[in-house]
Amino acid sequence: MPVPDRHEEEPAKEIDRDYYRLWREAKGNAVAWETEAKRLRKLLEEQLGDAFAATIDGVKVLTYRPTATYATQAIIKDYPDLVRRFMRQEISEVLDVDAFRRAHPDVAERYRSRSWREVTQDAE
Repeated sequence: MPVPDRHEEEPAKEIDRDYYRLWREAKGNAVAWETEAKRLRKLLEEQLGDAFAATIDGVKVLTYRPTATYATQAIIKDYPDLVRRFMRQEISEVLDVDAFRRAHPDVAERYRSRSWREVTQDAE
């Protein structure tokens, strides 16, 4: 027995079928091209090795210089015992959204996030 859709009564509006089809096609192409871009970047990084710049016909086309940042999550994952004594606690200030929403519902609602998600793959 299927579970009833708890969003059955939400506001809905018809959209252009062609725009929807083109969006799905573009989304699929974007994923494929992003995968290809990552593959090609890896090959270029391997070619660069320890160099900081890449050239084509003597003209600099890419740089791959070290920065002041480090992949800290990777260090923590790969060397948990080594980093343990270097861990420190930080206190941060965060917005209590629930309290703000109760005090200023009209303002909070203007900043409410919306979830963009495809319902089915067969809606063409």
